[in-house]
Amino acid sequence: MSNGPKEDVDNAWSALVKATNALSGMRSNLMMESAHWQASNQRLIAINTLSLTLITQACETFLILQNHPDYVKSHLLLLLSEPADTVGAIHRRMKLMRQVIAATPTRDTPQTLYTWVGSATRYLLLMKGVKSNARISGVEASVLNTQQEVTAPSPEGRHAMINGLRTGIATALGCLFWLWTGWSAGSACMVMLAVVTSLAMRLPNPLLVAKDFVIGMAAALPIGALYYMLIMP
Repeated sequence: MSNGPKEDVDNAWSALVKATNALSGMRSNLMMESAHWQASNQRLIAINTLSLTLITQACETFLILQNHPDYVKSHLLLLLSEPADTVGAIHRRMKLMRQVIAATPTRDTPQTLYTWVGSATRYLLLMKGVKSNARISGVEASVLNTQQEVTAPSPEGRHAMINGLRTGIATALGCLFWLWTGWSAGSACMVMLAVVTSLAMRLPNPLLVAKDFVIGMAAALPIGALYYMLIMP
């Protein structure tokens, strides 16, 4: 929540989100390594949600402070402004913040900061379990039951739906043309359709790829005929 340049603040938020996504992506590698990491995998799923929650709550508090500097009381702001570089220092700082918040009237504690401290406490609890890979305790189970996995929708969903419809129509028309004409090379046509639709239709602009493919085939037909009928015989 420092008053640094906007670019540095944006880069800091972006780095936190990238680190969270990288941690989430490591879960699959962890499960491939051994099935003994099942408990840690459950913790990491909740940790990913908690990490995104912490980033969101910290961002909300930061934005509010830009317009209302007195949003966070000075004694709480002092605890947040001092760096904590080690895990032990973070645990001690969080314990001190819980004690200070418990002694502070509710009206003087911002809701975003209160929930941030709660999320950070649950985060540290689960991280300790990941490090030890011990059996999930009752306290951890209650935390895991309250967390829901956050999954971002794919930005390519609309393109995939449209291109899937194109692929289905192209394949259906190819099959109808093959059955109606009795074309002996219809199977080869269907193979080419499958290749084009698999490679081109998954792209955001499949029309451009299809045009290049048609131009290439138009150029290959006379060249192939020349080799097949004149040169190779």
